[in-house]
Amino acid sequence: MFDYRKFLLRRIKPRVVDTVALPFPMNDWSRFERFLILGSENGRYVARERALNAEHIPAVLRSLEVGGAHAVSVIEEKSLASRAPSNAPAVFALALAAVHGNAAVRRAAVAALPRVCRTTDHLFQFAEAAQGLRGFDPTTKRAVALWYAEQKTDDLARQIVTSRQRAGWTHRDLIRLSQPLAADPARKALYDWVATEKTSSALPSVVKGYVALQHAKTAEEAATLIAAHDLPIETVPKHWRRDEKVLRAVVERMPVKTLLRELGRLTATGVLKSSGEGLNLVLPSLRDITRVWHSHLHPFAFLLALDDYRKGSDNAEKLTWEPLPQVVDALEAAFHAAFANADTTGKRLLIAVDGSYSMGASHVVGTGLSARDAVAAMALVSASIERECHLAAFTVPSGSDEQRLLPVNINATMRLPEALREIANYSSDSVDCALPMLCALENDLKVDAFVVYTDSEVRAKSVHPALALREYRARSGIAAKLVIAGVASGGFSIADTNDGGMLDVIGFNEKTPRLISDFIRG
Repeated sequence: MFDYRKFLLRRIKPRVVDTVALPFPMNDWSRFERFLILGSENGRYVARERALNAEHIPAVLRSLEVGGAHAVSVIEEKSLASRAPSNAPAVFALALAAVHGNAAVRRAAVAALPRVCRTTDHLFQFAEAAQGLRGFDPTTKRAVALWYAEQKTDDLARQIVTSRQRAGWTHRDLIRLSQPLAADPARKALYDWVATEKTSSALPSVVKGYVALQHAKTAEEAATLIAAHDLPIETVPKHWRRDEKVLRAVVERMPVKTLLRELGRLTATGVLKSSGEGLNLVLPSLRDITRVWHSHLHPFAFLLALDDYRKGSDNAEKLTWEPLPQVVDALEAAFHAAFANADTTGKRLLIAVDGSYSMGASHVVGTGLSARDAVAAMALVSASIERECHLAAFTVPSGSDEQRLLPVNINATMRLPEALREIANYSSDSVDCALPMLCALENDLKVDAFVVYTDSEVRAKSVHPALALREYRARSGIAAKLVIAGVASGGFSIADTNDGGMLDVIGFNEKTPRLISDFIRG
């Protein structure tokens, strides 16, 4: 068998022209668009929230300088498409445009703000970014005033009571600084209440309900107000969030995404018991396939919720509970039902997973979920929804000192525990990220995208993955892509920053699978 590892070690460059080996060249515009999706220009996505810095995104600054108002339209287009894991990069880029030296760029940024910042959380992010760049200058004031002016009064009132502050900013701060005009008595009463907490009969109904809820004397009164004004759990005072009657009123109108987050609290406070009305409220939401589909949540979101619930504690909220088997079963069923929400790439994939011991001992960053559970779940989802998907595991066969890739028997008929047992059969040391491309070359596999799932042991070994990928492209004639996901990693750098067909994923969350699918398709 031809040894591609030794062959590549003797080579400096592929023998074919660069346009074949590097089919996704990068320029300032493509780096600008990459930042709007990934939050970085360098082909690296970090799943955890992090601060953005203008010094680290020169291509974005150059694109604003050269593209002017057109660059703002690109920001708006990417934000409205809602394909990025976070809207924060688009909001930050818009803040850069709002403080730009070109007046036309600033005007375009002001006009785009209500469409890019579609929630109050986005607005607070914009205010924080603008403050850090140039302070709350006249352009920022006009933009924020326009945002308030373009919201419908009732919608704005609901957003104000639901999302009161973020990053140290409040609506009181922004309304005081921007001085938006009040077009009607209800809007004026709303602004006055935000500024002074002064109530009046002209206030929108949801604000009246919110104010009354903060002063409710009994659980019955609080539950009645929640039902009458359709108040979400974010508006409920902390001392009522442990009351069974109050939580039962909230659960009746709770979206699936919020319900997943609140299952532990609902069990700890007694709303959910081994039998009774509470289970009858919650279980239909988790067992209803249509509701699961309409939630648009990836299976990974249900897996995270299942893992959190099984732990039986929430240290931040100082809650403990005994997990209910009925809820665990419902979450497992919802995990599989949500496969319909996962995006199919329609491409030929080779997915290589790490089954080493460290995968069971390490955890997805920011969660209690083991890296092995996360990787097994992603392998199972891909095996279930992709048309052509080779699944393999890194392993060192008995009697050998060389790492190999061997086929993994995971298919659409399996449940998650079966997939976990299958991956646990393979063991290796830190993975060789070039191996999938070398394996595809040796076996003449036609692959559009290679995906490597591992924990935090991410490194290049004897052959750099970028070189192996270029060689595979050159010899196969396929413009293949490579994704390396270190689900428990705090940081690594494998992707060639000049190659738009390589992506490093650092950490993992419920939005990451869609990002990977979009990257492979695009």
